[in-house]
Amino acid sequence: MRRAAAWIALAAAACGDGAAARDAGGDSYAPHPDAGPPRVDEADDCGGAAMTPGTGTPLAASELQIPFTADNRLSFLADSANVPILQGLAAGTLVLPFELFDRGPEPDACLKLALYRGACAGSCDFTDDLPDPVRIEAPAGGGSVSRLRAMRSGPAGELALDGPGYLEVTFPFLLPVFFPGGDPFERIEGFAFPISVTQVSGALTPSGDGFAMLHVTGVLQPFRLGQLEAPVSDALGTGSGDSELDAVFANVLGRSVLFLQPAGSGCLFAEVDVDGDGLEAFCDSRADAVFRVDTCIDGNGVALRDGDNGVADCSQALRHGRPRFVDGITAQVVISARPAAFTP
Repeated sequence: MRRAAAWIALAAAACGDGAAARDAGGDSYAPHPDAGPPRVDEADDCGGAAMTPGTGTPLAASELQIPFTADNRLSFLADSANVPILQGLAAGTLVLPFELFDRGPEPDACLKLALYRGACAGSCDFTDDLPDPVRIEAPAGGGSVSRLRAMRSGPAGELALDGPGYLEVTFPFLLPVFFPGGDPFERIEGFAFPISVTQVSGALTPSGDGFAMLHVTGVLQPFRLGQLEAPVSDALGTGSGDSELDAVFANVLGRSVLFLQPAGSGCLFAEVDVDGDGLEAFCDSRADAVFRVDTCIDGNGVALRDGDNGVADCSQALRHGRPRFVDGITAQVVISARPAAFTP
């Protein structure tokens, strides 16, 4: 079995059947994945230099922490993540490459940041003061994995956000494994947390070649989680083809690590009502050993199942051309970055 008996018992204890009205077909939907990912609301580029990979100020994260705050659901991962994160940065196995664009003297009314996937191109210790060689991996079509396109800095280099952005931050964490023998914990690698960013604070380094601290605040939205493949893991209870939405809303991570509230048998509520129509819920309604979300319930009570209205994955449904399932889970990370040397 892909999930320990303790988690199965916990799921069975949830009350209610999660029933809700089916969609009346009055909304506009586009098929997924043929039509590509839903349109994402992000701030327009604030102007100036284009965000062309390799043309900005190259950086790599030297520190990444999950702050313990009441409005950060990721706090429940902090104890199991902060040490593996530090180990990965020191060993050069955790690589978070950034670029700053349109950097000017303070105050700067337009400052942009791109985040890439990447790997160490030699010997790396991102926690020391030496620039490390990094090979960035741009996605198909070029550009960055995620970005903040509308930031500014104050007279002392303090950072602020002028419009929403998106950062896809990947970091390792530990989860208990409830199987006899072997290591009692499994190190989860490659889980990308897709943060729809609503606020930043922090400061640039006095030399302007990095940021001494960047505190990112936002939400993990279901339609983004549904677009990312989850690592295959016994501890997560995930298998090949599972998305991060499945890992969070149909499995161990949401129920017993992030402590999301049950919304009926096999269903979990999102935490933050982003669109103001009530909390959305996501359900695994099938009585089998595959733990995947197959039903998405909007805050107004409309329930969509995979395949409804030509949408293969209910989390990717659109309403009037925009992502329908946007209610989130609070997420905050604090990042420091130092100069890096990007190599081909």
